[in-house]
Amino acid sequence: MSKKNTVSIERRDDFGRNSSKINEEKQMHKTPKLRFNKFTEFWKFTNLEDAYIKGRIGWKNLTRDEYTKEGPYFISGKDINDGKIMWDTCEHITIERYEESPEIKLQNNDIILTQRGTLGNSAFIENLTKKATINANMILLRANKEIYPLYLYYIIKSDYFKKFIHKITSVGCISSLFQKDLKKFEFPYPSYEEQKEISYFLSEIDIKIDLMEQKNKKIKYDVKNYLLSNLFVENKEEDILSWDEKDLDNISSISTGNCDLKDNIEDGKYPFFVRSEKVERIDSYAYDGEAILIPGDGRVGEIFHYINGKFNYHQRVYKISDFKDVIGKYVYYYLQQYFLRHVHKYSVKATVDSLRLPIIKEMKIRYPSIKKQEKIVNILSCVDKKIELSNKQISLMKNYKKGLLQKMFI
Repeated sequence: MSKKNTVSIERRDDFGRNSSKINEEKQMHKTPKLRFNKFTEFWKFTNLEDAYIKGRIGWKNLTRDEYTKEGPYFISGKDINDGKIMWDTCEHITIERYEESPEIKLQNNDIILTQRGTLGNSAFIENLTKKATINANMILLRANKEIYPLYLYYIIKSDYFKKFIHKITSVGCISSLFQKDLKKFEFPYPSYEEQKEISYFLSEIDIKIDLMEQKNKKIKYDVKNYLLSNLFVENKEEDILSWDEKDLDNISSISTGNCDLKDNIEDGKYPFFVRSEKVERIDSYAYDGEAILIPGDGRVGEIFHYINGKFNYHQRVYKISDFKDVIGKYVYYYLQQYFLRHVHKYSVKATVDSLRLPIIKEMKIRYPSIKKQEKIVNILSCVDKKIELSNKQISLMKNYKKGLLQKMFI
């Protein structure tokens, strides 16, 4: 799919066309500013009326009890993440159920998108080697002969389609995307060859983003997890008695905040820690110093924040601060490694819905000398900096792609 291209920005103020030709004026208005040098033809407009659009009509009495461990993949909206199908999360159905709806058997170059929930969440089907179909909350879209499939996928990912979704859902609080509405979606398209050039160019960026994300995951899940698993274990050559163990309550102060999510201010002066990974903002602070913040419900045992400065925090977020005999950031990393397994001891379920103060207080913390704590913290901080840098680079690349989608289609 990789192909080298050169792109230039051309500004078109006057095409010399007859202003009475409404369709040509519309095309002129919609011709993008960013374009490959070798293409000069006017763009045209079309809609999805002639495209192959299918969805599962009802469930034909299909129930969850009929799901199987093997067999054709049965894809739903939850299985789509950032344009990719997470095959490991897909359900399976029997071959008999799969054959009941031949109109939605997936093929390579198909596009699938959600018609309920997160409307328009889409994925492009490629390298498909096994039988797969979609559930009742999905729509299958197959391009006609004038539209290059990957080009249509990028159109679906562009602001053109987002604006279309917003327009049809803003009337009467519609929460579903119907096939009859989708057929009305109008978008610009150039020659087939230019569609391919655009698609190749954008796919190269996607490949680069994928490689960056794979590298980031390797650092995050392989390197850091390896270090977390080994740095908190006593060295065999070291006197084991040099490590101490105390309840978290005995080496820190633990409390919850007094604010609610409604108190957040978009451009507030201080960080505001709530029950998610996202840090909000607020104009008042409740504490100034080194602290660890963990949510009391939601993704318990998975989210940890560290800060040294002024901040505020939610009434269901626990602040761990005022450390004694330990470095705050050492505890921060220690909790990342051991806290989840600790809270699981208090729950019979696979997940923990709510976290109570006694559970946190009783968390056992093993720690060596301050000197060794500093060494551990320095190693893990270095890894975190690499992860943070990688995240920024990925974000910049995604924003670059978003800008291209706007300029190449609008």
